[in-house]
Amino acid sequence: MGLEVDAARRSGSRAGRPGLRWLAETRELRTMADLLPVLAQRTAGELVFPELNTSLAHREIPARAYGVAAELRRAGLDDRPGHRVGILAATSPEFVCALFGVFAANVAAVPIPVPSFAGGLESALERLDALVRSADLRCILVGPPFDEFGAAIQERYPDVAVVRIAGCEPLPEVPQAVMPKPQDLAVVQYSSGSTSSPKGAMIEHGALVASVLGTAERGGVEDGDAAMVWVPLFHDFGLVTLLTHLVTASDLHMFSPVTFVRRTAETIRYFADHRIAFFTGPNFAYDRILDAAAAGRLDGIDLTSWKAAINAGEPVASATLRRFDELLGPLGARPTVMTPGYGAAEFCVGISLQPAGHLAKIVHVDRASLLDGGRVVIHDGPAPGAVPVVSQGPAFPGVEFRISDGAGRVLDEGHFGEIEARGTNMLRGYLDDRVSTDAAIRDGWFRTQDTGFVLGGELYVSGRRSDMIVVAGRNFHAHDVEMAIRDVDGVYQRHVVVVADVARERMVVVVETQADDPAALITGIRARIADEVGLADVDVRTVARGWLPRTSSGKWRRGEVRERLFAGREV
Repeated sequence: MGLEVDAARRSGSRAGRPGLRWLAETRELRTMADLLPVLAQRTAGELVFPELNTSLAHREIPARAYGVAAELRRAGLDDRPGHRVGILAATSPEFVCALFGVFAANVAAVPIPVPSFAGGLESALERLDALVRSADLRCILVGPPFDEFGAAIQERYPDVAVVRIAGCEPLPEVPQAVMPKPQDLAVVQYSSGSTSSPKGAMIEHGALVASVLGTAERGGVEDGDAAMVWVPLFHDFGLVTLLTHLVTASDLHMFSPVTFVRRTAETIRYFADHRIAFFTGPNFAYDRILDAAAAGRLDGIDLTSWKAAINAGEPVASATLRRFDELLGPLGARPTVMTPGYGAAEFCVGISLQPAGHLAKIVHVDRASLLDGGRVVIHDGPAPGAVPVVSQGPAFPGVEFRISDGAGRVLDEGHFGEIEARGTNMLRGYLDDRVSTDAAIRDGWFRTQDTGFVLGGELYVSGRRSDMIVVAGRNFHAHDVEMAIRDVDGVYQRHVVVVADVARERMVVVVETQADDPAALITGIRARIADEVGLADVDVRTVARGWLPRTSSGKWRRGEVRERLFAGREV
């Protein structure tokens, strides 16, 4: 499988003068279903699937979506916003058409995380059980590569209709008169589950539209800009990227996560060859690109077309910003390309986002000042006991954020505490979970459980409150420690997770390695932590490559790591 496609599809071959024609096309957009008649009139814009050697023009989506909506109507599911329809498909034209078919039928889409079939069909289906029950799915739309498992899924869930997406015949118009309203439910987005069991965030059409338009506005998307996505479409980051570039009439080149992770250099060479402007991913994705550049695997490429590298989904590392400039600057990437942001599934991604074309800011904060409710102490530059924190930008369009302490008191700028937010793209609540909804939303503000501070109207995120480790009365953020030790010689590809042994009030470092004798690695980790963090004694556990579990977006599953460590399982 090659990564090259027909040269006629290259963005540069059709890119016109910069402009914002898409704004005029979408000025009446109130729901995502309203986009379908707009797409039907498009003469430009396509989704390119290089791994599948196919593409889907924007104008082809409506007829195929209406065919899906007709099948849902036959199943008795049209115009029932409270009903949920699962979509089980990998990144493909079928997923896109199914999503818009659900929108056109005015029911709610539940993108299902794609299960691995490495352990067999029964094991894969078992992993679907909790979501199917939690979401109370009335129908599952099945697409590649899961078409052949439709019968097994139907047998397992006899009360759930199973529809093969590829079998839905295209129709020239929507098969019903009632279309969604902004307050109708569009998506139930399940969180990636990095810290707890996933919950279903209910996202209304109006909130989804606000998120998509805000992303396009803040990202500075212009006519002719093209984008690349590899984050899976069942993840909120991938879903909003897809919808943003459909709204803006942009070409979107869509890869699977496996291809990007395993063939990073080839994927970025494709990115450069096709003069793509936008790339999205969490911080670890940029580390992979930078490692490829450092190894010489990107030599000779031209990145001058790169407009914005949206870095969100996990804390943004200052070292990644520095290496981005050092390694990709000579290839044409400008220092302003890196675009940090912060968000959550509960906001269809966006809580804050740096405007495209602005230089990301870094401040050096005295680690000892990061106490709940305390004023943060800023150093002029790197200093002993200081930790670099990257600004993740001003508030996303239509969003407000603030900082509160453990007692719920709202703090002034420059104080450390929990990040709270509210806005037009915020969730309605958690599906059938009033307890979690009431715990998460206080007086209309969503409690993120992340910690940070605000300076000059910009948000600085330090980590999750649940990842705070207390040792001898001192607070340490797991992320800070991980950043300090991930490059110690012997650590396999920066695979390191730091958790707390609460019972013993100890810090535990879990690191993947391929070293035959890990003694030197353990000594190096302890020395680095003592030098950079100021903690002299920590527990270090070495594990084999692949032991540490990740979420669908690449974040470490800290909760699962804790369970493995402290439930008596062998490490």
